[in-house]
Amino acid sequence: MKIDNIKKNRIYKFISDNYSSLILLVLCMFLFKTLISIEFVKESNLLALARSFIEGRIYLKEPLATYGDLSFYNGRFYLYLGPFPSIILIPFVLLGINLSQQLVAITLGVFAFIAIVKIARKFSLSINDALFIAIAFQFGSVFLYTTAVNITTLQVQSISNSLLILALFEFIYKRRWLLIGVLLSCSFATRLTILPAVLFFLYYTFKEREHKIIIPKSVFLLFIPIFITLSLLLIYNFARFGNYFETGYKYNTYFGVTPNHLAAEKYGLFSLKHIPVNLYHFIYRGPEMFSNNIGDLTIEKPYLKANGLGMSILFTSPIVIYLINLSIRKKYVIISLITSLFIFMPSLLYFGIGNSQFGYRYALDFYPFLLLLLLTVFQKEGVPKFAKLLIIYSVLFNSYFLYSIWGIYPF
Repeated sequence: MKIDNIKKNRIYKFISDNYSSLILLVLCMFLFKTLISIEFVKESNLLALARSFIEGRIYLKEPLATYGDLSFYNGRFYLYLGPFPSIILIPFVLLGINLSQQLVAITLGVFAFIAIVKIARKFSLSINDALFIAIAFQFGSVFLYTTAVNITTLQVQSISNSLLILALFEFIYKRRWLLIGVLLSCSFATRLTILPAVLFFLYYTFKEREHKIIIPKSVFLLFIPIFITLSLLLIYNFARFGNYFETGYKYNTYFGVTPNHLAAEKYGLFSLKHIPVNLYHFIYRGPEMFSNNIGDLTIEKPYLKANGLGMSILFTSPIVIYLINLSIRKKYVIISLITSLFIFMPSLLYFGIGNSQFGYRYALDFYPFLLLLLLTVFQKEGVPKFAKLLIIYSVLFNSYFLYSIWGIYPF
């Protein structure tokens, strides 16, 4: 009886100390459940590729129901996205388990949420503040969009993001470099743009080397899985497109179809000319008025909608404004900024923003390093009340406007 009372007292204290974040988390779970239940696109491209692998093919047997996000080369359709998610689905397909590809992203997202809380605790944040930070990064950001909407290109972004967060968790806690290398390899074998994240970890392998050792053992442990994965990806590319460095993206079936592709292709896939428009959407662009009367100044219910070309991070993740308090003298800051820049640069130079984007989703690739930067800001004094209000706002904003790019308002 005494033990039961102690447990009850601990539970009561935990709830009383963290009630604000727990209430918000319950609300987030309700909103997420509502969002994923909306009858919209329910792709299964990753499962289709898993079935192809089982049958000994690296191409799709037939075009999928959704024509986009595929490569068409020499009369065959390919999935130009990384193969890792399809590989982990193979055992489930063999066992006859009808598993949704979205469940993979959600499951990894749960592990990543727990990892974020634990990382935040390492920065001396209370459990309540740590929960708020985890909520900010998974429900108050474009991560909510890429996870809730079952479009394959979005799902792989959630998966790669979660794997990178797990790599950071391992780095913060135990630094088993071989495992970090495996997690990084899985991440960029899902979404190749994550590859520059290696810079962050490589920096610390050399920083912590023993005296007189030119190349520490940790470098070899880190790069063994990375080297193997990159080699297999190069072979995979050659087998599909006859070119080790061709992922199939230039054979995207969407190219030449949408207006922004037609307008920008003349400058090339990557160009300095694309930086201004990318920065405009990343920093400045917000929601736009809802009106069916083009040229008319009147607006109609629901009055506002998300812009399909993307919106500023200041609207979808306003918590980042606290980065103005960043101190470059703190641990992790400079290398996190450099790594984020290297990850972000291809997106800044890239010509195709997309026509159905919520927020600037490409920024999600370096969000894990923004997490470290923000944690250094909140490390001493915790997460202030205004920051928590911004997190609550971002959860509601993202949940409400997420589907509005397709004219759907779930609440």
